[in-house]
Amino acid sequence: MIYFDNAATGGKKPDSVIRAVTASLQGYCANPGRSGHTLSLAAAQDVLRARKLLQNFFKAPDCERVILTKNCSEALNYAIFGLFCHKNATTSSEKPHIVSTVAEHNSVLRPLFYLEREGIAEITLVPLRHGKIHPEDIAAAVRENTIAAVFTLASNVTGTGIDPAAVRALLPENIIMICDGAQAGGHIPIDMQGAGIDALCLAGHKGLHGIQGSGALILSARYSPEPLLFGGTGSESFNPNMPDFYPDRLESGTLNYP
Repeated sequence: MIYFDNAATGGKKPDSVIRAVTASLQGYCANPGRSGHTLSLAAAQDVLRARKLLQNFFKAPDCERVILTKNCSEALNYAIFGLFCHKNATTSSEKPHIVSTVAEHNSVLRPLFYLEREGIAEITLVPLRHGKIHPEDIAAAVRENTIAAVFTLASNVTGTGIDPAAVRALLPENIIMICDGAQAGGHIPIDMQGAGIDALCLAGHKGLHGIQGSGALILSARYSPEPLLFGGTGSESFNPNMPDFYPDRLESGTLNYP
């Protein structure tokens, strides 16, 4: 079979992935971090190794700021809606403003359109110029009340990307930079710290060759979005609120351990 739909999901998984998933189900299907017994601790160690792998691969600042999600859409929702809980988001009395582009996937556009429709934020979508989005056009759309720039690192339609470091260099320091890495992750080198990315959103099941139902949100040291989901974490069980520390703060419920 010839398979060309990798932008939607990876069509063939490496044998190493199949072996790892099979082992997780046949060997010990325990809940990582939820108990003190041997199997749960072993699963938790595997999850920690996965966080460290992602931290190192994307040159992130801290493995505890690698948040495991079910897909890139969930990661983007956390990153975008979390802007309005970020205490340093804006000091302006104006409605917050976000810059994005016409090249975005609906995982970016629909959260942004919701914020605009509900009167929570103003949105500017930068147009294509000569078939591409240019860093200087994103910078030119910035206003005094701009709190974030949200853009894809590789289009799911054309594959065309943008250099996040070039965008960061043109943005005021206070602006949070959120990058959709669904298509770029595993295909294009991404250096979070070098590029100044505050939130990198990833799909595990595309270029990273993982299974469906896997994704990640990786945060910089300066961006701390509030939780959107509330539930069990395996930590601070007597606390009626979500824990204050990451990754637990944004990981509600049982992780997709396989």
